[in-house]
Amino acid sequence: MILESRQFEMAHLHLATKAADAIVEGNEKLARFYTERFTGELKPAWEKWVALKPFENPTAPPHPFVAGFYKPRFADEIREKQATSLKVSTQAKTTGRYSSGYLSNTVILAMVLFFAGTAGKFDHRRVRQPSLGFAVALFIFAAVRVILLPVA
Repeated sequence: MILESRQFEMAHLHLATKAADAIVEGNEKLARFYTERFTGELKPAWEKWVALKPFENPTAPPHPFVAGFYKPRFADEIREKQATSLKVSTQAKTTGRYSSGYLSNTVILAMVLFFAGTAGKFDHRRVRQPSLGFAVALFIFAAVRVILLPVA
């Protein structure tokens, strides 16, 4: 839609430039040819601009594409869609953060299973107890994270 809007603007710019050139050159027939083909947003902008006598008045705007005269086609729709896109993008980032939190909790719980499972395989109590203690600490950490993460 943005590309289509820009294409209309470029076509309007081309027509307005050709019409202004014809007026400056004094070719009324060619100027009328171009101005009769103005459509949509360009026609009212051109009429407002010409009413200020831009070819005689040095304080008039330099072209009809100034704010207040020309409103680009689809401008409102583009703004709405960009606002919607921003809102959806923000929501997607938030959801991505939550899913990353759940994924990392899964990995932490897998580590809990590993350390708890291997703790019983060690013969020395000095190795077995810290391994089991580490597994319990990881489990508590993961449990707290699960409680803090939102639920859909």
